[in-house]
Amino acid sequence: MKNILFFTQVSVDSIYSRGLYTDLFKYFKDKGHHVIIFSPLERRNKEKSKVIEGDGFKIVRYLTPNINKVGKVEKAVVYYNGRLPHSSIDYLTPNDAHHRVGRLKKHWKYYWKEGQPQEVVELLDTYTPD
Repeated sequence: MKNILFFTQVSVDSIYSRGLYTDLFKYFKDKGHHVIIFSPLERRNKEKSKVIEGDGFKIVRYLTPNINKVGKVEKAVVYYNGRLPHSSIDYLTPNDAHHRVGRLKKHWKYYWKEGQPQEVVELLDTYTPD
């Protein structure tokens, strides 16, 4: 008996439904192997991560951003917030900076521009980021 670890981008809820991956999982299970399947659970489903266990298999549904059937803008936002570190927030990604406890060091400056209305100048002078 061997443990078979399988990562997929396809949503798998059960190995008893019909499909290429599920037939492969059933084949390994019938041969006496223990199958562990990691399957994404997109944010749009509004569910929490969960583990589904059965006889000879385990399905781990982990929470991910929406990846499939989304527009280019949402993909860009997910990439920008989750994978690109920024120098203005201590080379963290925006998601990491949001979940960080404590204050971040201020790395930015406000530059004076000639001809700005007085209300904007007063607003910039009184603004302090949290």
